[in-house]
Amino acid sequence: MKRLPIERTPEELFATLFQRAAAEPIAWRLTAESLVQAARILLPSIEERMGATLAGEPLSGEPPPTSVYMLLIGLAVENLVKGILVARHVGPTSNGKLAKDLKSHQLLDLLNRAGIRLDDDQSYLVQRLEVFVVWAGRYPVPGKLDDYLPRRHETGGWGPLTGFYSSDPARVDKLIALLVGELNRARGLEN
Repeated sequence: MKRLPIERTPEELFATLFQRAAAEPIAWRLTAESLVQAARILLPSIEERMGATLAGEPLSGEPPPTSVYMLLIGLAVENLVKGILVARHVGPTSNGKLAKDLKSHQLLDLLNRAGIRLDDDQSYLVQRLEVFVVWAGRYPVPGKLDDYLPRRHETGGWGPLTGFYSSDPARVDKLIALLVGELNRARGLEN
């Protein structure tokens, strides 16, 4: 007597793969690492163009790709936080769709949901990264005026959240290290 063959339609196979990938924190981390790697490739160009501007050289050519850098880093932060949420047993999928808790681009809300505490500097960076993920890294203007208006900083002063500062890469590295550490702890791994 022979065994009955297993029938799997491509949809069933891909539904299984979809569920597994969404539920695996390391998949979220690997995506984040790819995004960070791509962002870092842009840094020499950014530094060169910013250095020329600071040296008083006339503006020529293309602007530095700071918006794209911030978009990629924002997406990396988003993936790391979603990996943390998944590691802490947030159901990643429901009825063949990504769970509602994981569909947000609101980075500060995701971090709060994950219980990750940030200092004022990190919070300010995350709010700026969120702006790039939602619109500034993709479009010249947001969908509504309120998102374009400047914000008041906790330490005083105000300005748009779309700026790039020469200290941002170091701040980004610190934030990414914090989130990777949190993801490792959520997975039960040592740093």
